[in-house]
Amino acid sequence: MSQITGSCWYLLAIERNDTCWKNACKEVERCNTHFLYCANSNKHMPGYDSWRNVSEGVLKSRCYVEDGSSEFSYGIFSQAIESDIVASIEVFPKFCYCLWWGLQNLRYKISTIAVVNTYV
Repeated sequence: MSQITGSCWYLLAIERNDTCWKNACKEVERCNTHFLYCANSNKHMPGYDSWRNVSEGVLKSRCYVEDGSSEFSYGIFSQAIESDIVASIEVFPKFCYCLWWGLQNLRYKISTIAVVNTYV
């Protein structure tokens, strides 16, 4: 159960990061949201080279999380963004992090249920 919870949380963290990137891209006139995805053949799109020169600065300035704060509101996903688990290409650390997050939150839910049952 915890791995399912952690996996859903991880996917939603990716979605939240993607939303930040899209918002940051909309604020820059040289950006096309298609530039953000690897599957598109970006290199052949007009304007890609100029976007590539400024992309890292734009995305980091608007979507970077440090000490739990960011221009963009990540909510419960800020921990995943700040830890760089979303940006990592390593599968095993992602799996362990998601499992840890799921176990941590299930433990909290179980302790809350136990307290409620005690008073009922």
